[in-house]
Amino acid sequence: MKKILFVFGIAFLGVNFQAYSHGPAVKVKKTIKLQNQKIRHGVKSGQLTRGEVKQLKRQQKYLKRTVRRSAADGVITRGEKRRITKKTRKLNRNIARKKHNPINR
Repeated sequence: MKKILFVFGIAFLGVNFQAYSHGPAVKVKKTIKLQNQKIRHGVKSGQLTRGEVKQLKRQQKYLKRTVRRSAADGVITRGEKRRITKKTRKLNRNIARKKHNPINR
C-alpha cells in the first residue's frame, strides 16, 4: 500500500512540475492569439499600415523565440518569466500605439 501511495505521489509531483514549467508558455500563446486579433482588427479598420504590421509580427516572432528558448530546459526561471512578461507588455503597448497614431493606410 505504501509503495502504491509513493508511486502516485511521485507521479502527482511530476505532473505538477511539468504543468508549472510550461505555464507561462501557454499564457503567452493565448496572449499572442489576442494580439493577432488586435492586429487583424487594426488592418481591417485601416489603423495599421503594412510596415507597422511587419514590425509587430517581427516582435511577436522574437517573443515566441524567447519563450521557446526559455522553456527548452524544461524550467522557466523567475528571470526568464520576467523577461517574457516585459516583452509581452512592450508588444501590447506597441500594438496600441501603432493603432492610435495619426498614420492611416
